[in-house]
Amino acid sequence: MVIDMGGGTVDIACHEIVDDYKVKELLAPSGGAWGSTYIDKNLVHFLYQIFGETEMRKFHSTHPDKFAIFENNIESAKINFCATRVYRPQFYGIDVPPTFTDFMLDTYTTQAPSGDDNSVFQFLQAKFWNNLFDSNLKEIFGQIEKLLISEVFKKQPLKYMFLAGGFACSKYVQEQFKIHFKDCSFRIIIPQYPLLSVVDGAAQLGKRAISIEKQAAFVTSHIMPRTYGIRTCWGVDRALAHPKVKSFVKQNTFFSDVSNEMLVKNCFSVFVKQGESVSIDK
Repeated sequence: MVIDMGGGTVDIACHEIVDDYKVKELLAPSGGAWGSTYIDKNLVHFLYQIFGETEMRKFHSTHPDKFAIFENNIESAKINFCATRVYRPQFYGIDVPPTFTDFMLDTYTTQAPSGDDNSVFQFLQAKFWNNLFDSNLKEIFGQIEKLLISEVFKKQPLKYMFLAGGFACSKYVQEQFKIHFKDCSFRIIIPQYPLLSVVDGAAQLGKRAISIEKQAAFVTSHIMPRTYGIRTCWGVDRALAHPKVKSFVKQNTFFSDVSNEMLVKNCFSVFVKQGESVSIDK
């Protein structure tokens, strides 16, 4: 199971390795809008509440270089934050450019909140950071748990869970995965650089690919996420063979001048059903 946690979305893929550089899908890809950018938005909204949206935007427009440094410091704080059962910091700060502190002090008559050093937000409680992450992680863990109880993993237990993407760089995210799934039999693999793992994998695969055909054959089959087909017309006898459709047949029957017979319109002809495995060469 590969958990690709990016900025906007978290994408989950379940594959079985069938040969060197060949895999087949076990479950249709899934996921949701649970990426790290939503943590950023909530944190920015929090700063708006403290300093005011107007003043924050004013600082952004008048000091774009310092604001960029501020954003980078927020990203760094987000990645490096970690609170576990063993290590629980009471506070966790964000490095703030002195220019920002001076700007806010000039704007407001009362001094902006600070600790021993005006360049660091010392007042942010660790619980505040936990809440930023936990709402996203709750959705991610919920989706993973749904997949783990599927028939696929009842027959063949999951062996490996692989974390990838920028959000997977977070120490807190990594630790919470280990804690949440500590009683599971599968192994959680976290690469040294989760952000680069997708690029690295693509490069490794590209080195092995001699032709486009071989590269495409890396995934040997796909699980259909939904049912596919077309709207078409059926003969009356075929339509009536389906149970509980007499009223539908009556409302949609017409005479076709082309085939010179009675047909039923608005029927659905299925090509492949949801959950079916389809070979890549079909």
